[in-house]
Amino acid sequence: MKRMEQYQWATEKSHLPGDTLVLPDLCSVLLDPKQWETPQQFNPNHFLDKDGKYTAREEFFVFGAGARTCVGEQMAKIEMFILFTILMRSFHFQLPKGVKELNPKSIIGLVVHPHCYKICAVPRYSAS
Repeated sequence: MKRMEQYQWATEKSHLPGDTLVLPDLCSVLLDPKQWETPQQFNPNHFLDKDGKYTAREEFFVFGAGARTCVGEQMAKIEMFILFTILMRSFHFQLPKGVKELNPKSIIGLVVHPHCYKICAVPRYSAS
């Protein structure tokens, strides 16, 4: 989500010349303990209200924000929902034999991503 600042701008405390490459730090929001109960862990409850219903969080803006938000956001969300639903209905997921647990820590680099895992997708229904 890098941007080039087209015009020079300044405030009382900072100055940004024109043609400056701006790289927003999404981790400052997505991993902020002031915004998330458990920012370092996968926690679906971050998106549920007190009644267990889904609620959108303003702090979660993986598709960007403002005038330059991703034009394909709605389609991407629909596609992810369909894919996830098909996978969950079709398979039961489990760790391979001999694997006791997964490493929950992220790998931090240019982007934050999980460790590679092997997982078994066992069909829920037989093909017969």
